[in-house]
Amino acid sequence: MKKTLKVEMKGITRSLFFLLFLFALPNAFAQDVTVKGKVTDDAGEAIPGVNIVVKGDNSRGTITNFDGNYSISIGSNAVLVFRFIGYESQEISIAGKSIINVVLKPETEMIDDVVVVGYGTQKKKSVVGSITQTKGDELLKAGSVTTVSEALTGLLPGVSTMQAAGQPGSTAATILIRGQSTWTDNTPLFLVDGVERGFNDLDPNEIESISVLKDASATAVYGVKAANGVILVTTKSGSIGKPKVQFSANVGIKDPTIDTDYVSDFATNLEYHNLAKMNDYNYDLWPEFYINRWRDPAYADNPYYQYTSFINELFGTGYTQQYNLNITGGNEFVKYFTSFGYNYDGDIFDLKEQADFDPRTYQKRFNWRTNLDFSFTKSTKFSVKLSGDMTNWNGNYNTQGTDSGVAGSGGQMMERIYSAALLYAPPVFEDGRLGMDRNNSINVNYYGQMEREGGYSTKKNRLYSDFILMQDLGKHFSATGKFSYNYSRNYKSSITKQWDNAPIYYWIPSSDGYSPDLDEDGNIIIMQDLDRLDDWENPANLSNETIDGYSTNIHYEFSLNYDQSFGNHDVSALALFQRVKQKNKADFAHYEESWVGRATYGYADRYLFEVNGAYNGNENFAPGKRFGFFPSMAVGWVLSEENFMKDKLPFIDFMKLRYSYGEVGSDKGLEDLRFAYFSSFSNDQINMEYGYVPNITENTNSTGLYMYTEGQPPVDDISWETAVKQNLGVEFNVLTNRLKTTVDFFQENRKNILMQRRTIPNWYGNSFPYANMGETKNHGIDIELVWNDQVGSNFSYWAKANLSLSENRIVERDDPLPSPEYRNEAGKPIGWNSGLQSMGIMQNWDDVYATHLLH
Repeated sequence: MKKTLKVEMKGITRSLFFLLFLFALPNAFAQDVTVKGKVTDDAGEAIPGVNIVVKGDNSRGTITNFDGNYSISIGSNAVLVFRFIGYESQEISIAGKSIINVVLKPETEMIDDVVVVGYGTQKKKSVVGSITQTKGDELLKAGSVTTVSEALTGLLPGVSTMQAAGQPGSTAATILIRGQSTWTDNTPLFLVDGVERGFNDLDPNEIESISVLKDASATAVYGVKAANGVILVTTKSGSIGKPKVQFSANVGIKDPTIDTDYVSDFATNLEYHNLAKMNDYNYDLWPEFYINRWRDPAYADNPYYQYTSFINELFGTGYTQQYNLNITGGNEFVKYFTSFGYNYDGDIFDLKEQADFDPRTYQKRFNWRTNLDFSFTKSTKFSVKLSGDMTNWNGNYNTQGTDSGVAGSGGQMMERIYSAALLYAPPVFEDGRLGMDRNNSINVNYYGQMEREGGYSTKKNRLYSDFILMQDLGKHFSATGKFSYNYSRNYKSSITKQWDNAPIYYWIPSSDGYSPDLDEDGNIIIMQDLDRLDDWENPANLSNETIDGYSTNIHYEFSLNYDQSFGNHDVSALALFQRVKQKNKADFAHYEESWVGRATYGYADRYLFEVNGAYNGNENFAPGKRFGFFPSMAVGWVLSEENFMKDKLPFIDFMKLRYSYGEVGSDKGLEDLRFAYFSSFSNDQINMEYGYVPNITENTNSTGLYMYTEGQPPVDDISWETAVKQNLGVEFNVLTNRLKTTVDFFQENRKNILMQRRTIPNWYGNSFPYANMGETKNHGIDIELVWNDQVGSNFSYWAKANLSLSENRIVERDDPLPSPEYRNEAGKPIGWNSGLQSMGIMQNWDDVYATHLLH
């Protein structure tokens, strides 16, 4: 029995020891060790502020001090992750080590970031042209904007945007690259995926990047269309991986910014009107009893004593909405990106939809895109890009009459709404009829004009398609073929109920000018504005249904590329042929043809050289003068690759000098002068001032003779504008690539600007002819600063600033001689305005006498 008990005790003791061992084992393995070390770059310089965390546990970490040293206590089997902006992250297993020194290498994406250039891409480090670029994600940070040009505001150096209107559908900004260099058309060339297209109606969620080409080296491959700069938009493509679905929503609010406190009641207006008259010794004043009626509550419901300021009555709150759903993914065979977007841009006028029509001003746009990239073999790739948009714009009689949203040219109401008010009638009578002031020469019932006179709509449909075949030919050669087809159509219609076809406005007559006229029963008389039946309840009329415009664009090109690196030498070349045919409605088609070449050379990523050339032409010019050659060259020197820079200035992480010189052109100055090298004639029937005019036309209704006259004189040697551009740039990064600086000095001399002669005598007998004789000059500086940094392991931030200064002067504009200097265009800025300078208001007789002596 004792023996048995002893055996049992022994078993229990062994079990207890085993359990204690199991509990102690994790604690033994979990003991922390202290790891120390230093983090440097590939030049041996210490990197302060490097984030060091335990993989899988971001709560445990540290950063390097100013000397690049660190110390951290972690488990002996942990893995440390070293991260710093501008450098590649590294993961290092402790594996029992107590000292770990780390050398971080510059991040390839930062140094060799790919930049989209004309007809291709280049590494940022090797770019010698003046090119600035932004990513599509930066555009999305702009918030509630409806066009891409608005989103570009302030993002890129040398790119100026000017937004003149906020009306839905008219918010696109005017873009200038490095200011103005001509008085004709300064619009840059816009290319979406390499094809000339408008980019303002793109959904920013579809955009991968936007590159702005500013100097001749970057733009010369576009030749005759590149003098104003080029904007390249690249849309997104798919990537290998599981499908990724993204949805975004953005809602914005619009409110008027104008201060409306200046609007006072009508009685106060009358009192100040009397005061102004008395100051001029005019005592034909508004009687006091009449002024008091406008303040008397007993007259508040009288329709005659109504004063409506629409600055407060019509303005409300507008809304914008943007929604996007996109899907991306792919495999080794096909990669895809698909996007669907909706954009709504509302107005600030508080109007209501009517039974027959919708007078509200708004724009709805639906965007769609599908980009597919197929890899048939390792050497054969095929891409299909299909996209389009449907835009529905709606407005009323006044908003459709504005000039792209700017008052004037039919939008005078937009100007007067701030200063004019409706008197002697309410905007709407109790029975629904609209009121007006018969004493006013214009109808100032803006509520009626905007909400009750009709609705106007414009519908636009656009389709874009690109088909691209890329073939690797081996031996460092590749070929690309591209075919693009674009189609657009505009449809316009209106539903109107204007007073031209229905008397919808009514007024209250007043015989004495102070009180409304009454009928036999003592009721206020309300009269029609037109002598028609009382048909103000008649239905609206559908009219102006038309296809407002349609166009097609066919683009095809073929290119051959060469790219080889051997030793320290990098060589590439491009040869491209391109044709474009564009047709608007039933007009004769426009044709363009381009032959493009480019060659680049780099030695040891240190010395860079590039030449470009384009031979372009189109049918707008006379035979034999339709083509022109536009060459450029550029050189670059990466100083940071030199040993003397590494030894003497090690704090400079990257530095590059570049210079470019070249000639580009612009055919935008032609405007409406198509086929200007042709003569045109017209015939008109005229009456002779003296004597009898025989009827030689055998027309019994004839009252004169037919005379043939010459139209606009032809310009046999009409040509394009040419711009000679120079650019000197410097790029440098410091503070371990956290601060990046780019500075560009530029100069441009433009000549052959098409203009109408100004020195032709009046007895010439026709309109003045055109000639390519205008000249201008432009120079300035672009500066960009970008700061990227990281604080801790989970927080990073960036800041960007840019400054652009430019000055232009007219050199030649055919100034008549002799002319006073102040009337000459030469020597003055483009777009300058002349006028008399005011000396102020004369305050006393001494000012009067002094002014007389001056004149």
